[in-house]
Amino acid sequence: MQEADLDKSQEAVDVEIQGPDAVPVRGLQATIDTPGVPLQDNDVERLFGAIFDQADRYRKRFEPKWLKGYTQYNGTVDESGKLPWQSRVHIPKPK
Repeated sequence: MQEADLDKSQEAVDVEIQGPDAVPVRGLQATIDTPGVPLQDNDVERLFGAIFDQADRYRKRFEPKWLKGYTQYNGTVDESGKLPWQSRVHIPKPK
């Protein structure tokens, strides 16, 4: 492959100019036919924060079950009720 072919393969189709000064002309709700609404930095920050909060709330429903499985698998169990003669060997139990 010649060097001229490499330059053509890296042409940007969603920007008016190439290089570090290029600005995308696509934005929020963009489709093939419409460029959408360009996002500002504070819009991106708000959008990311909302998605992160939603994912965090969703994750919290499952966290107790995950932690229970994690501690059981890794042998972090409460042995305070065991007598000195009782075994402290941990064997993970499959569910």
